[in-house]
Amino acid sequence: MSILEEKAIHIGVSSCLLGNKVRYDGQDKKHSNVLKLCERFTCIAICPEYAIDLGVPRPPIHLVQLASGIRARGIANPQQDVTDALTEYADEVHESLPQLCGYIFKARSPSCGVNSTPLLDATGMQQLGTTNGIYSGRIQQLAEQLPIVEETRLNTDDDLQQFIKDVLAYSNTTLRQP
Repeated sequence: MSILEEKAIHIGVSSCLLGNKVRYDGQDKKHSNVLKLCERFTCIAICPEYAIDLGVPRPPIHLVQLASGIRARGIANPQQDVTDALTEYADEVHESLPQLCGYIFKARSPSCGVNSTPLLDATGMQQLGTTNGIYSGRIQQLAEQLPIVEETRLNTDDDLQQFIKDVLAYSNTTLRQP
């Protein structure tokens, strides 16, 4: 596959991993191996928390298990619930970016984590385990075959090569469909 053909392949990336200062604390989490992948593919920076107008900086949110299910709520203000907004934004992204052939998410994020986000009890005091972020979980439901990885799974050359293979294989099947 030529360089031009690879650049035509799009992957979604948590915006903070590209060096954008969109995190709750106004910082970024720039990741050198993610940047390497963006030299090869076209990366689309996405921050669901910023996109749903939480602002930068912003009070942090966390995931809590309630009787009604897992909710993304404010730590300082438990009345703030952004679960539905994050879910709806995932639906919008999935609809508007059908060309995505992979996605790199920020680990442990209440919106973007992939089975690494702390899940707390209803009081927000005791960790029950880990789960997907609200946004990333919805993306996984909508695009079950899409290659998805957290930046923590891209720390070695083997990890990078595996993700590249997965993205190329996915692009070959999806981009060739009528």
